[in-house]
Amino acid sequence: MTPTADVVIVGGGIMGVATAYHLARLGAGRVVVLERNTVCSGSTALASGGIRHRYANRLGVELSTHSIVTYERFEDEFGVDPNFRQHGYLILIATDEELAIARRGVALQESLGVAVQLLAWHARTAHGPRRRSGGHVSSDLSPSSSAE
Repeated sequence: MTPTADVVIVGGGIMGVATAYHLARLGAGRVVVLERNTVCSGSTALASGGIRHRYANRLGVELSTHSIVTYERFEDEFGVDPNFRQHGYLILIATDEELAIARRGVALQESLGVAVQLLAWHARTAHGPRRRSGGHVSSDLSPSSSAE
C-alpha cells in the first residue's frame, strides 16, 4: 500500500464513498477512504432505502436530487442495475405547527424544481391507503422522487 494520498476521507459510509467517487472523477489525485469496518457497514447499512426530497434545507434537497440522478444513471455508469424504482413519498402532517413547517418545506422544494404537492387531508386518500385520519390535518406528496 502506498503511504501517501492527495485526499484522505475518514469514513466509508455513503457520504465518504460518494465524496471519494466524485473527487476521483474530478481528478483530485490519489483518493483514499479509511474505514474501520467494511464499506457502508455503519448507519448507511441500516437505511430503509427510501430516497426523498422532503428536507427543510437547501443542501438536503440538493444532495437528494443529485443522488437520484446518480441512481437513475447507475447502470449506464457502473454496469450494474441497482434495481432503483421511484414510487413517491407521502408524509402525514398531524398538527398545525407541522403544517406550517411543511408549507415552508414545500415552497423550498418547489423553488429547487422538486415535484411536490401539499394536499388537504381528504385529497390524500386518492394517493394512498384509506385510513382514519387520527387527527391528521394534511399531507405532502412527492409523486415520484425525481426533480423535474
